[in-house]
Amino acid sequence: MRLTSAPQDSVQQRLKILVADDAESNLLLISKFISTLGHTPLLARNGVEAVKQFECAAPDMVLMDVVMPVMDGYQAAIKIREISQHHWVPIIFISAKTEEAEQAHGLSIGGDDYLPKPLNLLLLEAKINVMRRIAGMQRQLEENAQQLQTYQREAEEEQRTAYTLMKRMIHTESLNDPALRYWVSPAKRFCGDTVAATRSHNNNLYVILADATGHGLPAALNLLPVIQIFYGMADKGFNVAHIAEEMNRRLSGTIPTERFISTVLACFSYREKTIEVWNGGNPGPVLLSATGEILHQFAPRHLPLGILDAKTFDPRTEIFHWKTSCQLIICSDGLLEIENSKGTPFGKARFLEILTSVPAKPRFAALVAAVREHMESNAAHDDISMVMIDCTQLHYPAKLEALAPQPATGHNGPWRCQLTIGAAVAKTLDLAPLLLHHLEAMEIEKTKCDRVVLIISELYNNALDHGLLHLDSSVKATPGGFEQYLALRQERLENLHHGEIETQVEQLIIKNRRILRICVKDSGPGFDFLPHLNQDLSHNVQPYGRGIPLVKGLCKNIRFVGNGNEVIVDYAL
Repeated sequence: MRLTSAPQDSVQQRLKILVADDAESNLLLISKFISTLGHTPLLARNGVEAVKQFECAAPDMVLMDVVMPVMDGYQAAIKIREISQHHWVPIIFISAKTEEAEQAHGLSIGGDDYLPKPLNLLLLEAKINVMRRIAGMQRQLEENAQQLQTYQREAEEEQRTAYTLMKRMIHTESLNDPALRYWVSPAKRFCGDTVAATRSHNNNLYVILADATGHGLPAALNLLPVIQIFYGMADKGFNVAHIAEEMNRRLSGTIPTERFISTVLACFSYREKTIEVWNGGNPGPVLLSATGEILHQFAPRHLPLGILDAKTFDPRTEIFHWKTSCQLIICSDGLLEIENSKGTPFGKARFLEILTSVPAKPRFAALVAAVREHMESNAAHDDISMVMIDCTQLHYPAKLEALAPQPATGHNGPWRCQLTIGAAVAKTLDLAPLLLHHLEAMEIEKTKCDRVVLIISELYNNALDHGLLHLDSSVKATPGGFEQYLALRQERLENLHHGEIETQVEQLIIKNRRILRICVKDSGPGFDFLPHLNQDLSHNVQPYGRGIPLVKGLCKNIRFVGNGNEVIVDYAL
């Protein structure tokens, strides 16, 4: 919006000037003088006529005699001011009454200036010019005020639209997950902090807490691409590192580096009992047991999103394996920095004190209450956000029952696709999203599509870990074994230069039913698969050996070929 200034050529403006005087000689003199100045005179011979002329002609200025019949100039000025409450028109009294008290009275009841009789025409011209300039500025102020009102209405409508759009993009229904509790308190109407969550095809829970620089609508708008990428990639099962990498790539090319976004990305796998975290610029998330013991703190290892370019960005994550009931608490720095009336911040020490001293069930509510009590009645200067994930409420079923075959809705004819993945690609490949894209293109119903991706992912990971990387899953059962397993896996992936995994998916029509035949074959030496085929998934308490029983429970059949480096399963659509 642009507010204009008063026009520079206002001296040349033609004005309508109302002249009220009961003396014809004065009317004639003043009206002719006004005409010579290039203005239009409007004449009235008493106060009543002056008021009627003002209502009908809307003059730009009034020259008002004080002593007139029917209604004097003072009474007429009061009426005129009542008529023009929202529009200022200068009134200059002209009178032989020159006493200071008389002039003060005229100014107090609505007059703007006072000229004595007999008139000094040179002084009258100067007064007209001064009042014209003041009136011009007044009109400009009124126009600017109208523009501001229009701008305010438009801004409020735009904010309502933006607020509705952002609420829809956040997918608030996903935050009703039984494993989640969250609290977001904005410093302004629009919040620069956001919390979002979603489940992937294999029921992993993805959570993001993002804190954009600044407050209000500008900060909230910077979050939109982050949320869009989060849902788009997490729903498809991309790993945390790739999600963080894509978010940073998008932000580094669209927002100034000083408008960075501090972000915690986390992925929770109930089946693997793992928490994977990427933390860029936020306070370290804290993992606590049910009794309040700090099991782990995820350090803020990275810079916020949007600062580094793609070449220098570090997408590496931290993975923790949990063995007992626990809760992860993630918060923005606004929570730790909120001050009370004495200027004392809430602080990390008090944050940890409350977390460790309160039992698991009331822990979240106790922390929110403590922060609100600390704030007292002070307005927050920063957005506050916090989310707690209860790992025991992730609810991954012990056994996934096979879905009953449904009428065919997709491509009913035979088809086959094959994917061969070499060592270089296997180091960074996110297989699940790639599979999901192809299966959705074949119009396979979503629930079954998710099951197929889960089956192939399990078989592929088994081929990668045991066939190409030669890892022994039993290491996970030893003290510190899970962390050792992950570290060894990362090391061998980085040093992997040979080998390949071939994945083939073929649709067969057998007795008028659609069957997906899935074959995964690796170039490794194979492994001892027989013990895993006979395991009961519901009774397996070990942190390994669950993948093959899970696949077996979902498929019509499963068979290994050779030394175990090739597996074939049939899944009924």
